[in-house]
Amino acid sequence: MSEPKGAGVNIIPTQCPRFFAACVTAGVELEPGTPGVSNVYSKGVTYDPDEPGTISYHLDNKTVGPLSLAKVWRDPSQDMTEAAALPARMISARTEDHWQQIADDLELLHVYCAIAHIKSFADGKFAIGMRAVTDEEERAAQMLSDMPDVISNATGRRNGGKIAERFDAIWMPAMFAWVKAWVANYLELKDIWKAANPAIKIEREGFPLVIPKGPQFEKLARRWVK
Repeated sequence: MSEPKGAGVNIIPTQCPRFFAACVTAGVELEPGTPGVSNVYSKGVTYDPDEPGTISYHLDNKTVGPLSLAKVWRDPSQDMTEAAALPARMISARTEDHWQQIADDLELLHVYCAIAHIKSFADGKFAIGMRAVTDEEERAAQMLSDMPDVISNATGRRNGGKIAERFDAIWMPAMFAWVKAWVANYLELKDIWKAANPAIKIEREGFPLVIPKGPQFEKLARRWVK
């Protein structure tokens, strides 16, 4: 399967349903006013009604940006390194500005690291028991999601050591909750291309012509995308 490639602001063309399911798990929605999912056959991707052509997922870029998630999907090393440094930053934090910066960084960092764990799991780098999300994992995921606001809204002196201990305790259970949520989304969405109206792309000098399925679709497909 090909990996995600950005093509404009909101559209991530990919034949990787694993990445699409990861975006959905992170809260990214299909872009309003678009077909959502398109399935295009061409000379490079021969028409077969039982197999996907070139799949494009049209993703909304207004929340967690899919292009940012694609970057993490390709190389999560920087985000994982920053996450590993958070406990030490919590312990050494002394001012309101320090704590606010930690809260701001954690807001998206925990999402990016969840995507990194999903990618590692999808690549077979670790395994987890695939029973449903446990109560502990669900609580940990919620606590991790709430932690930036808790840190921001706290007043007075904070105990950085205790906050770091709490962070360490909930981190992996929260990541397991994300991975299990991704598995459920992947199983539900991996065949979503079958619901898309297929089209064929005819390469013409100057510009390609994309023709959606219609009365002559089978005939055109046999002629142009063998």
